[in-house]
Amino acid sequence: YYVIIQGATSDSSDDRILDVKLQGKPSVYPYLTATAKAAVDNAVANDADRAVKAYKALIKGADNHLGWMNFQNGYYSVRERSPFKEDLDTTAVSLSSLTNLAEQWGWVLANGHARSDGGLYGTPTSIESIVYSLTSGIQDTFKTEVADFAIAYANQVATDFTLFRSSYATAGLSRRMLVTLYSVTTGTARSSTIETNLNSANKAIGATMCNQKMSQMNVSAFSFYRGSNELYYQDLKNQSIISATGSSFYSATATPWLQGDYHTQNMGTFDNDGGLTIYDLNDFDESFVGNYLYDVYRLAASIVLVGRESSMTDTDIRSCVRSFVNFYCDKMKGIYQGTISDSAVLTASNAYGRIINAAATDTRKKMLDKYSTVVNSTRTFMTNAQNSDLDAVNSTELTAITNAMTAYYTNTITSSLKGNSAYFAVQDAARRLNAGVGSLGKP
Repeated sequence: YYVIIQGATSDSSDDRILDVKLQGKPSVYPYLTATAKAAVDNAVANDADRAVKAYKALIKGADNHLGWMNFQNGYYSVRERSPFKEDLDTTAVSLSSLTNLAEQWGWVLANGHARSDGGLYGTPTSIESIVYSLTSGIQDTFKTEVADFAIAYANQVATDFTLFRSSYATAGLSRRMLVTLYSVTTGTARSSTIETNLNSANKAIGATMCNQKMSQMNVSAFSFYRGSNELYYQDLKNQSIISATGSSFYSATATPWLQGDYHTQNMGTFDNDGGLTIYDLNDFDESFVGNYLYDVYRLAASIVLVGRESSMTDTDIRSCVRSFVNFYCDKMKGIYQGTISDSAVLTASNAYGRIINAAATDTRKKMLDKYSTVVNSTRTFMTNAQNSDLDAVNSTELTAITNAMTAYYTNTITSSLKGNSAYFAVQDAARRLNAGVGSLGKP
């Protein structure tokens, strides 16, 4: 949902929009050990609280609206919808741009991991010292390992996408549920694996949203990858990739907070609690505490997929992946040696140009006017006809959201906004539509 609140003043230009998102178990959860599951579950109140804690751990100066609420038998994370929220489209980029971006992605990931490396396991773990110890003197070998995995797994995704697309084209949009879409496949072992995994992951979202999600996944191999995070974790578990036998760069204690679905579209610009527009990780629905290689490998495979969509050779793409890993390792080394701080952020002054320039003309008024109108000094959301990313809520939903607000801003917010009833006065709410591929089907 999106929720309009009054903000600091009664002036409608100062209104805020909250992003209220239903949270469930992360995609990796079925494949974690009992110990790893308990480590997270025992340290958070619920999965919305998990997403909030991950945001605070991974981001410097996280949103001061962060909290969670409970209504309609679900737990929802709450954050402000930043006026400066922009996602950089990575599906049509040049080699030089992808190289520059890959370097920034390595920098961002290392920063997040280093900030959050206390994890939930009790004694803080220095992820930067572990990564430095694992890669010192053999960083080139690590780059080769990650690039080899990325190419191989991107090949698997391309094969999976071909199977998926064939089934989808045969079944057509008239078929209502995912299990029906797959009923026409040849029944090969891999088709069966995909069918079982995606059915399990999407069984709760309903026929309409399921069709919409499958339609988006049908666009490209990268779109399929974005929508099948659960399959990634199943594959890595089944082949023991993240283990002492699967990688010589594995360490059981290298367990920071992870982004959990780290691909090239899950970073973007937004303003932090100091009002500074930064470029950083921006989606924490899938976050959990686990081995750092999960994030490294997933981003690397996504670089291969977007590079291929831009008609790059695998040789050039491999170079981009190596640049990503190189910056990740160098950032970790600098933090470990004390020459670089993990409190640094990417801004217009130090980021690759395309990243920040996209948000340069954004303003709060521009964002508010995109989603809402003001009538008699009261701001309300547009109709679906006016903005296809919104849909009206019914009176029951609006009442449930309004009633849940007090506990949210009284009990779960830790910033100076805590307890400010006037600031959080609800003016309107709407359903948010057309979210990211993996998020489709959630309120």
